[in-house]
Amino acid sequence: MKKRDKRGISIMIGYVLLISAMIVMWFIVYQWLRTYVPTEKLECPQEVSLIIGEVTCNLNENKLTIKEIKNNGLFSVNGFILKGNVQIEQDGANIDKGVKDLGEYYFKMENGLEPDDEALDIVFDWPNDNGNQYQITSIEVTPIRIQQNEKGKDVNVICSESIIKKDISSANCVIKLKE
Repeated sequence: MKKRDKRGISIMIGYVLLISAMIVMWFIVYQWLRTYVPTEKLECPQEVSLIIGEVTCNLNENKLTIKEIKNNGLFSVNGFILKGNVQIEQDGANIDKGVKDLGEYYFKMENGLEPDDEALDIVFDWPNDNGNQYQITSIEVTPIRIQQNEKGKDVNVICSESIIKKDISSANCVIKLKE
């Protein structure tokens, strides 16, 4: 009868050791994964601002050109995201299609577009969309800054508080997309 009691204790010791090993492994993995989660979110300063100059469309080449974009803020801007508010023409009626992403642009200067600097003739190719005809009613420009995170790595920060919109319906940007 004494041998049976010892066998029961050794099984219990095995379970306790197994559970203890799992807790230690969980703690080590938790500490390791915690280093991958950023502690603070990077944000743009409020004084980031851009001004859009004239916007033109080349209907033959499906190109949208911003003649001038100026940094009138207090901080440098490394690029921007361009989105167009579009309407599609179907059966003689204009149907609002919402916002269409036109692409991203990064300034080629080393530090980006410094305060009071301007960039000229920024050209975007209009994306192909099954031969539909779109009218661009306005564009949105969202500045992008490159900032360093807490680990010293450069990260793109989108300045969503500094979005600027420009009505371009007077520019008659109707673009027939290629099939």
